[in-house]
Amino acid sequence: GGADATRAGCVSATGAALLGSSSPLLGAIAPLGPVVLGGLTRLDGVRDMGDDTANFDQSSRNFAFFTHNIVHITDKLDLTLGLRYTNETKKLDASFRNTNTVCPAQQTALLPYLSASSALFGGLITLACQGGSSSALNGLTLADERKESRFTGTAVVSYKPTDDLMVYASYSRGYKSGGFNLDRSAFKNPNPAQPLPIFPIGLGNAAYYADVLQFDEETVNAFEIGAKYSNGGFTANVAAFRQEFSNFQLNTFNGTFYLVQNINGCSTDLGGQDRDTSATTGVCAKDQVTPGLVSQGVEVELGLTPVRNLRFNLGMTYARTRYAAHLVGSDTGAVPLDPALRLLPGQHMS
Repeated sequence: GGADATRAGCVSATGAALLGSSSPLLGAIAPLGPVVLGGLTRLDGVRDMGDDTANFDQSSRNFAFFTHNIVHITDKLDLTLGLRYTNETKKLDASFRNTNTVCPAQQTALLPYLSASSALFGGLITLACQGGSSSALNGLTLADERKESRFTGTAVVSYKPTDDLMVYASYSRGYKSGGFNLDRSAFKNPNPAQPLPIFPIGLGNAAYYADVLQFDEETVNAFEIGAKYSNGGFTANVAAFRQEFSNFQLNTFNGTFYLVQNINGCSTDLGGQDRDTSATTGVCAKDQVTPGLVSQGVEVELGLTPVRNLRFNLGMTYARTRYAAHLVGSDTGAVPLDPALRLLPGQHMS
């Protein structure tokens, strides 16, 4: 009989008496029973607190130039070259009004006891500050800007040994712009050794808050070899491909909110540090950073037209898409993988 939803604080008289008495029935936390009771009582105040307003205004300006050319080297050999330049600027303005005074009160009261029971007292703090809700953000305004300029392109060599058959090999580089997570839930503690939603009191941390909302641009290097055959009513296309994604933009639901984060690989064995619950372990030297996601496989397409107005098509793709065996959270290798993603290294992409 510890919980009672009809009582303020959601703690029954029996539960409150037990916690307040520091009873041996509480086990190892018995001396801290009153502290736990205070934390539970404060949680009841969160029910009518939170954002009055949370405004995000993002604008984007971009332009691009591109060219695509086919050079006939011989009557059987062609070279295709394409090049694109993209320039993009994204601006973010945000403002917050938040009344959740329980969050900083909970932090002040319970932070000294984290060493006694990080799961218990950390959980009470997290519940009070769920989704980054804290009056420490009240009056905070953000203004930030991302500027990107990238060259991408493609190169294809194709050869026709006969009129019915063409073989080719291609390389292309793709790009997806970076951006901002438009949600205060993306805010993180500036002290990575303490990954709880603890915010610096005061508004002098606007630059930090704006920076942690960002995610970087994603690039992919794609390779393909294949053959295309056509004779009368029969066609066949066969290709093998490999795609390597760097700064892969993973849109993740971590149990509380959706967050876009960058994923990269590391050629060095991290010794399981990217699979633990620590937010500070598992960094990688910059020259050891590799693509975080690789997709490779084969494609087969067959077509048959036995008679006029009737055609049969068959297509099959086998793709093996996996995260790198060792993962980090930035292309510099200095940011460890988010502990919420610790099950991803070496796994197939779902």
